[in-house]
Amino acid sequence: MARTAATTLDLGHHPMSANFVEHLRALAQGRPDDVWLTVAGEADGAYFERPITYAVFEARVRALAACLQRQFAKGERALVMLDNDDHYAVSMLACFYAGVIAVPVFPPESMRPQHLARLTGIAEDSQARCVLTSAAMRAAMTGAPDAFAQAEMVAVDEVDLALADAWMPFSPAADDAAFLQYTSGSTSAPKGVIVTHGNLIANERAIRDGMGIGPEDKFVSWAPLYHDMGLIGGLMQPLYSGIPLVLTSPRYFLESPVRWLELISRHCATLSGGPDFAYRLCLDRVRGSRLAGLDLSTWRVAYTGAEPVRADTETEFIERFAPAGFDPDAVYACYGLAEATLFVTGGRRGAGLVARTFSADALARGEGAESAQGTMLVGCGAAPDRHEVRITDPDSLAALEAGRVGEIWAGGPSICAGYWGKERETRETFAMHEGRRWLRTGDLGFMHDGQLYVTGRIKDLIIVRGHNIYPQDIERTVEAEIDAVRKGRVAAFAVSGPDGEGIGVAAEVSRSMQKLVPPNALVDALGAAVSEVFGEAPAAVVLLNPGALPKTSSGKLQRQACRAGLAARSLDAYAIHERGVFTHGGNGLSTRPEAPVLDEVALAVSAIWKDVLRWPEDRELAHDAHFFISGGNSLAAVQACAHIARQWGIGFELRDLFEHPRLAACAAIVRNRKDSPVHGTAGVEPLSAELRLRPLPLSHAQERQWFLWKLAPQSTAYHMSGALRLSGVLDAAAMHAAFEDIAARHESLRTVFLAGADGTAEQLISPSWAPLLNLIDLRHLATAAEREARAADEVQRLHATPFDLTQGPLLRVALIRLSDTSHLLVVVMHHIISDSASMQVLLDELTAGYAERLNGGAPSRRAAARIQYVDHAAWQRDWLAEGEAGRQLDWWRSQLGEEHPVLALPTDHLRTARIGYRAARHGVEVPGDLLAGLRRSAAAEGATLFMVLLAGFQALLHRYSGQEDIRVGAPVANRRGVEAANIIGFFVNTLVLRNRIGARMRLSDVVAQAKEAVLGAQMHQDLPFEQLVEALQPQRSLSQSPLFQVMFNHLIEDYRALAQLPGLEVAHHALPDGEAQFELVLEARETPDHRLTLSLVYASELFDRETVERMAGHYLSVLRALVERPQQAVGDVVLV
Repeated sequence: MARTAATTLDLGHHPMSANFVEHLRALAQGRPDDVWLTVAGEADGAYFERPITYAVFEARVRALAACLQRQFAKGERALVMLDNDDHYAVSMLACFYAGVIAVPVFPPESMRPQHLARLTGIAEDSQARCVLTSAAMRAAMTGAPDAFAQAEMVAVDEVDLALADAWMPFSPAADDAAFLQYTSGSTSAPKGVIVTHGNLIANERAIRDGMGIGPEDKFVSWAPLYHDMGLIGGLMQPLYSGIPLVLTSPRYFLESPVRWLELISRHCATLSGGPDFAYRLCLDRVRGSRLAGLDLSTWRVAYTGAEPVRADTETEFIERFAPAGFDPDAVYACYGLAEATLFVTGGRRGAGLVARTFSADALARGEGAESAQGTMLVGCGAAPDRHEVRITDPDSLAALEAGRVGEIWAGGPSICAGYWGKERETRETFAMHEGRRWLRTGDLGFMHDGQLYVTGRIKDLIIVRGHNIYPQDIERTVEAEIDAVRKGRVAAFAVSGPDGEGIGVAAEVSRSMQKLVPPNALVDALGAAVSEVFGEAPAAVVLLNPGALPKTSSGKLQRQACRAGLAARSLDAYAIHERGVFTHGGNGLSTRPEAPVLDEVALAVSAIWKDVLRWPEDRELAHDAHFFISGGNSLAAVQACAHIARQWGIGFELRDLFEHPRLAACAAIVRNRKDSPVHGTAGVEPLSAELRLRPLPLSHAQERQWFLWKLAPQSTAYHMSGALRLSGVLDAAAMHAAFEDIAARHESLRTVFLAGADGTAEQLISPSWAPLLNLIDLRHLATAAEREARAADEVQRLHATPFDLTQGPLLRVALIRLSDTSHLLVVVMHHIISDSASMQVLLDELTAGYAERLNGGAPSRRAAARIQYVDHAAWQRDWLAEGEAGRQLDWWRSQLGEEHPVLALPTDHLRTARIGYRAARHGVEVPGDLLAGLRRSAAAEGATLFMVLLAGFQALLHRYSGQEDIRVGAPVANRRGVEAANIIGFFVNTLVLRNRIGARMRLSDVVAQAKEAVLGAQMHQDLPFEQLVEALQPQRSLSQSPLFQVMFNHLIEDYRALAQLPGLEVAHHALPDGEAQFELVLEARETPDHRLTLSLVYASELFDRETVERMAGHYLSVLRALVERPQQAVGDVVLV
């Protein structure tokens, strides 16, 4: 019998669709311009917010869904491995739209096997067919090519929005699987909970009703989207309830916890929450002036769950943040787990904290009896409508009355379908009893006055800050890494402490090994092994005498007995190490040699570590101190990395600390990056205001542009042009204001060039310019054909009109109106003030600025950068003059040698001594199977797609010319440091990539040589091309470029930012080619829909079209041979 989509469900106080596909479609159609999602965070040291409307979000979902529908069948699994932002949200919904089963996971901390183990385990268990990730993560994964060998990597940030219309409508049935939640299970046997679309809708209704969520509410969430609280509670619930969400990342919060509260304050949020540790972190870190600036008076539901809720945390939070307006009645404790989708029980909105003290003796007997003294527990509310909680005797399975402690069972439509591919575990956990299906949670608790109180767990799971860690994973790690412990005599268990739950490890050590290995060395090694894999050092290590590990008569480990024995100090232990100190034994410590004295950098790193670790002030960290053994965890690691990066102005990522966790090694990384002469623009200081009023020197790259312009002032070869087709209602005044804002922020756009008294070129910054936007209205023309023809003429005129570098402006912008809802936006800049990356900066700022101006705002969040291009130019001149130019030139001399041959490609027409040629273009798309093969080949060689394409091009040039010394030019962005990334200016440099190719050389060796040339050139990319030419003195000709005659440019076309233009749909509008800069250029353009287009841009006076078409086919032949026959000799490749 065929299944059909579920009918519309009655979901309470407002009509609701049967699933999220229908629901999001309805929101996008009924409220298209309402901002649903605002992504907040920090990029390049500056705070940002990125608002996204329902319509734009839904269009992006359809675009990715269409991409998935083309490649994958309904029911196939897709890992979602992204950062906590809109791409993750889009990917989850796109899977729903395509009928693909999503598998939310986390990006790995590094490419090391221990950090990839759980991900690869999940991929294998779910038999994932694809991985939805970012282009950057896809590139990083080339370092671990076998991690997802059976799955295709899809970069969601490269998907073309134009695919939205290609989506084939689909509506999932209620019992269709929506996603798999891998929040349980060990690394070797992960368990994926099957959440159906019916489960999801039922649980979202339960959350909405339980928290009393209404249309006036607003969410803030930082919780990870691969975790059930972040995904179902923090992302899907606001979408379900149709209310705004401000989404940020765990890292943004963990680096500075006050940021969470600032987002609530700034956006007047009413709902937000997290596990207990999040509130505890705010208590530890938010004080003084940071507290005074907060307004938490709008916070109505401060939910807490995912780990045991602690009464002391909640009461302290209430007291600390009362001056900021925090309402005690906002505290909302809840209980849930992945097998129930998320939400099982919760309190009543506005009821506040419900905490009671229960007799410890009575709890030990299995009874919950209130007492004046004892254990304080927090009530987690009751089950919502259509759901039920039952307390059950775990042995007899009989229902227990209120006040009796038993296993918590849950029932209702939110209870999931089971575990993916695990029938036995499903039967054990999702049990049929008395004709009804129940979830056996494995947790212990009791009911009291209508509230659920959770007392502990039957199962041995360790939950650290809301994340599940299975003890058998820890035990296997210790046994594999530590030879000194007895195999099969290791137990991991949960321990309690002031910061919540931690890891405890008990291990037996033989008498002979006790004599050989001192306790401190063993604790150090054991802690390093555990923290390397789990990002969390043990809070307690118990070293046991032989035979002391608690076991059953059948030999089964008794982990809870270890926990109880540690608390009672009844274990036969010869040493116990707890939270950084030995509390028992440890007298056999070996005498360590005198430690090296820490230098200035190491001391500074040590101070940062001590701060985030809350290390005692009277204790120092040794040079070989291990971050995680010293009490660090992934949370503290995020904070430490942020402090290090900020203090030295360097890039320092989480994986850096994971790979170099010892103090000396970590300090060495900092020292190397700090002392590296190319670590960024941290040393760039802005010129004074007085100097900025005077003529300033050009950069080396600008000097060459000035020379070329003086040589041919009518040339358009160095015009940078782009055009966009905008569909929708456009506000020209807002667009004009947005461009004026951009010109005000970027001095390069207000710069002109002139010859100084000695003939040397100088640049002068103007304080302002006349209006930039030229409005060309063609709506008066009768037919669409006439308007398009005239528009083409106008575009050509805008591109072909020469710039006068001495007059300016050197930015030309026109808005061509074809109809009330159809427009062409044309931007032309001279290369002397801009480059490709600058064009991206301009488009990003235009998108944000237009939205602000459209809403009547001012560009307050994007003030002018601290440094501008003239500052970079002055710094670069000084830096190179101080010796860096000589250092890099030495490498280039060695790389390029003394002879600099001219590539003599055979042409159809004779070369002449002319300065410029007309450009023509021939394009061809790389077949999908070939592109996949090229990516595999690149991964196998440890190379990039750029390197493989370059190698193929160089092999082709060898075949055409017969020459062995092949040199190709390639542009490099050359933007060092975070500040340079957002400046408009002429940063780009040109690299000369050399490959010596013989006819009998294997194709794989051509790739290897190309790889080495690219890596070396990138390490020496700062030497201006002009200085390299001047130093090497190659044969010069006005008709040919020095050092190379052909260019290779690998471009990533990305217009995602433009999708945020309010009320407008954006498409790229191709422009005709003007003058050719080189005889031949190969452009490889990657597009978001995973296509690769090759274009040969050629001098039409030298080559006939037929020749270039044939050359393109031959290039594809070389690439296919490279993939299919990498050991074949270059000269044996058949060119067809």
